Amino acid sequence: MPVSKALAELFVRSRTIPFERKVRTVPAITMRPNLSVIFLNAKLYLGRVGVTAVVGEFRWKGIRPPIASVFVSNNVVAARHVDFTCQRDYLALVAKYLILCVRERHPSVREVVLAGLSLSGLAAVLVATQFSLRFAAVICQLPSFRRENGRFFMGLSPCIKSDQKLWSCVGDRETKANVSHPPTGLFQVMTQIEGCDADCAALRPDGYDVRDRKYSGDHDPICWREDLQLALSWDCRNCYTEMT
Repeated sequence: MPVSKALAELFVRSRTIPFERKVRTVPAITMRPNLSVIFLNAKLYLGRVGVTAVVGEFRWKGIRPPIASVFVSNNVVAARHVDFTCQRDYLALVAKYLILCVRERHPSVREVVLAGLSLSGLAAVLVATQFSLRFAAVICQLPSFRRENGRFFMGLSPCIKSDQKLWSCVGDRETKANVSHPPTGLFQVMTQIEGCDADCAALRPDGYDVRDRKYSGDHDPICWREDLQLALSWDCRNCYTEMT
């Protein structure tokens, strides 16, 4: 699916260290957005999932409030494995400086939802749990909790934002384990299903409002797109209800 040429491009930079990432935004068309959804991994969400079409359908059918869509890119392919696996500078860039950028461009935005897929799904959870007051909800599609045997959530503090919403999904055919992922050799010990089940169960007692879903399939863009439609309806409807 082609990427829309109407997307605006800019660089978001840290104000304390030399660290930046390219960001693409969808310009507001008719109404002032009161909700922003930040999608990590712009290439995947724009190219294979077709997010702009999904958000556009919600808008034209009048079933969602106006959404300011923001897409974060990686500098190079290998940077994905660094950005999305506990890179503190990246997490801070998204949680602090990217949100500042969104609010400067869209002063009407009152709530922010963070979304990621696969490795970026893991990053979305890490950002949203460490900076929970800044996000109304997080959508983590196929989050890669299976890296390092699923030990990413050891030591996390309980949720400090009452019932922060977290959507997680995984395909019922995600059964691969003990495999290496190029280009950096990132090693997957457990299956996606095992990782998602274990960590969603661990997040609930810490106060997170977790919705976990299993769909029929594996790494399929059609499944991701259908799941995103459900996730946006669930997460964004709750955010919009709280705002009104």
